[in-house]
Amino acid sequence: KMVQDVPPPDVKGKTVLLKPNILSPKKPEFAICTHPVVVGAAVKIFLELGAKKVLVGESPATANPTQAAKVTGMLSEITENGGEWVEFSNQVQVECKDGKLVKIFEFASPIAEADVVVSLSKLKSHQFMSYTGAMKNLFGLIVGLKKAQTHYRFQNKQDFATFLTDLNLAANPQYAIMDAIVGMEGPGGPGNGDPVELGFLAASDNILALDWTCASIVG
Repeated sequence: KMVQDVPPPDVKGKTVLLKPNILSPKKPEFAICTHPVVVGAAVKIFLELGAKKVLVGESPATANPTQAAKVTGMLSEITENGGEWVEFSNQVQVECKDGKLVKIFEFASPIAEADVVVSLSKLKSHQFMSYTGAMKNLFGLIVGLKKAQTHYRFQNKQDFATFLTDLNLAANPQYAIMDAIVGMEGPGGPGNGDPVELGFLAASDNILALDWTCASIVG
């Protein structure tokens, strides 16, 4: 096993926004969402590293965000470890000067408060994009049903990949943590695949490198 030390960003006195994957309100054993224990541990660690506060938010496409966070077990882990749950409902515009397809994004408003954005993803197969990880997870910064509108707008796989790259440039994540202890495989991913024991966590300050490495590990 290759283990390299990639230290987390300097968060002293800063506001950290963690973006877990809550695709739908499902319990951890389905391997659909980032495991709540991983989310709680991330909250605890960033506070121990001196963060002023740690926000955690998400916007499932077809469910109430707070209710979904409760069902997954995340809400209790977040609050018990000193974090603050924020619903992704209001939006702010974020510019992407280097975007190839999109120059202006509408993201959930908590991103405007964040000094450090962290993707807290789940390693899964994906019906459309084959793989979903740290970069695809930040698609959740787009609020609710606007995700479906975006999929309709970019129906070509290459276009959607370019869109995701633009989105990551705009979101500017400084760190990513991948929950791959139990991932998801098969053509039903990301919501109806089969749980598969992978047995690892991964983290990097380079979100693309993290996805490249994780995708390589699972083949």
